[in-house]
Amino acid sequence: MHSMVAHNGLTLLPPDTDGKAGEVVDALWLV
Repeated sequence: MHSMVAHNGLTLLPPDTDGKAGEVVDALWLV
């Protein structure tokens, strides 16, 4: 579930380095 949610968040975000970095950090915390 967490992996799917994180993946969906990354997909919804625009291809910005800052945005992707922020989501990656959030995903790591969720894991």
